[in-house]
Amino acid sequence: MPRYARLFAAPALKRGVDGEVTAADWYGSEPGQPTPWGALGQTDKVRVANFLRGFVKDLMTAVGRSQDPRARLVLCWLPVLSLDQDLLVVNGHPILTNWGLVPHGTMDFADKLAYHLMHGMGQFLPEGVDVADVADMITQEDRAGKTSEPELQDEPEGPQDALGEQSQTPLAEATSQAATFQPASARPANSSESAPPDARPISATRPQSPLSHPAAQRATAEGLQHTAENTMPPPTGQERITGAERDRRAPRCWLPVLIACLVAASVAAAARYFGLSQARHCRGDARQSGA
Repeated sequence: MPRYARLFAAPALKRGVDGEVTAADWYGSEPGQPTPWGALGQTDKVRVANFLRGFVKDLMTAVGRSQDPRARLVLCWLPVLSLDQDLLVVNGHPILTNWGLVPHGTMDFADKLAYHLMHGMGQFLPEGVDVADVADMITQEDRAGKTSEPELQDEPEGPQDALGEQSQTPLAEATSQAATFQPASARPANSSESAPPDARPISATRPQSPLSHPAAQRATAEGLQHTAENTMPPPTGQERITGAERDRRAPRCWLPVLIACLVAASVAAAARYFGLSQARHCRGDARQSGA
């Protein structure tokens, strides 16, 4: 499923003199002017929505066919902070930023997560799939993550690697500072300390949006073992879905999980591995992409 790898923007983290993450640039493979979902015309929305429905359907089908109980971890990629602002369209191609994140407190209750999903990627779920069931699966991974053992395998992580993306292009810059958030994935997107070659920035985060906070939580089974040095930057008032921020162990299980889930779809060669560097809970908020 290499074509789906382009859906997930990859953040490159920037640090201040004290080592704290102060900004994140989001990168994708499509050059051009990004348009947030909320600013799209109805015709463009219909076309993009059809593509996203196909993606979510393929993902749910692969998860359903997998015999690996960890396959549900990939569902944690679906939540985004704000569909209107974090789903960007460049040259007709949808690109997700701030993926794997939900507002602070959302993971405390499955119904709160379901409500958030209904106003986000959950609206693209295939017919017959209940958003409440998906929310329940994600929150179960959150609870399981608090008792799981680390898996310290040195393997590529993130959608771009596992789905077969070959290169990344920066589409826009996102700057922010420090906040409370919850990640919906054990290892958010591919991230690095510097921009990938020939990349294009995709969107701009509000400068007042914080990137990390001691109260971050993890949502996946592997989440508890991740160090705060390997998480995505969060926006103001947000919290990661996956757990304890100061854990210093970094399990890496995305590739095996995806191979188990997506083998039926013939996963392409792993993409360039972007070094993941988590600050306490880093993540960029693409809230001012049009600025």
